[in-house]
Amino acid sequence: MLEWWIVVHFAATEPRLLGIPAHELNESWLRVSVLTPERIDREVPVEKRGIPFGQQLEEPAFDVRFDVSGDGRPERVVVGVYDAEDGTSGSFLLVAEGSDERGWKQAFLSSHAEEANFSYLRTSDGHLSWWPCFECDFFATLRLGPRGYEFFDPSGEEEVP
Repeated sequence: MLEWWIVVHFAATEPRLLGIPAHELNESWLRVSVLTPERIDREVPVEKRGIPFGQQLEEPAFDVRFDVSGDGRPERVVVGVYDAEDGTSGSFLLVAEGSDERGWKQAFLSSHAEEANFSYLRTSDGHLSWWPCFECDFFATLRLGPRGYEFFDPSGEEEVP
């Protein structure tokens, strides 16, 4: 039997994210949603997850402020799901620059046009990584490189496509 974080599909429900319309993030997107521990507890039956979601990770993160660029001003990094005009859905990671007071603007977007599945953020050793599941041995670590935001392998400092 596959684990819940691999098989559960989350529907996107919001027309905007951080004040940015979904179609401005990607012209084909209709709706977006950031996952939350409360939503997971509501939508994933307890018999599938065993314990409340917040107890499965020390620090589950879906929306963080992290200084990816190293300029002393934390960006806002969120992961979630989207629904597109053609009926497809998927997962995304958004880096937004700005502030709650001035508003947020898209600085970087990475998406996977698969099922709108679970993913989360984790900070470790000064890096921010995007994880597609709890037991995966692969993840994408984010940084600001010479050509903009990119994923890289912190063990070898190589760019990851």
